[in-house]
Amino acid sequence: MDTRFSTETDEELFARIGTQDGEAAFRALYDRHASRLYAYCARIIGNRDDAKDMFQETFVRLHHQSSVLTGPVRVAPLMFTIAHNLCISWHRNKKHTVPAEDAELTSNDRSYEQTERMELLRRAIDTLPFLYREPLILREYDDFTYADIAEIMDIPVATVKIRIYRAKERIRAILAPYIQEV
Repeated sequence: MDTRFSTETDEELFARIGTQDGEAAFRALYDRHASRLYAYCARIIGNRDDAKDMFQETFVRLHHQSSVLTGPVRVAPLMFTIAHNLCISWHRNKKHTVPAEDAELTSNDRSYEQTERMELLRRAIDTLPFLYREPLILREYDDFTYADIAEIMDIPVATVKIRIYRAKERIRAILAPYIQEV
């Protein structure tokens, strides 16, 4: 990993893409965001092969945007907006549900009970309509603010809040039979 860009912001790296150091700057951006962006695509798409395609196409389009956009650019929201749009197009074309096992991103450090709870939660999230699943994933897994999610999805902040609330309500309803009160 090239450490000469480690102190530069994403925005500074993005601005360098068209320069002599452009390839190294783009690589630094890729290294910073690849795992997070791939995890987002995998959670939204569910199919690892298609998620990988969306992930790669996002970086291709991000690189293209570096030559088109002028002025300051918030890189993470731009990157996730591109991925969001690709995932929306994919969902429109595919019209199918996501198998939970394809979206599995687990750790070996979990107990059996924790693994089972995570699997139940994953399956509950997978049953959500895309309309509710995506903002929930952006908020809970990718830690975006409501404002960033609104920017990524091109919807009002109030709509983001409502969709996340409804997603959580649906998940509670789905998981209610499995959750025992202590």
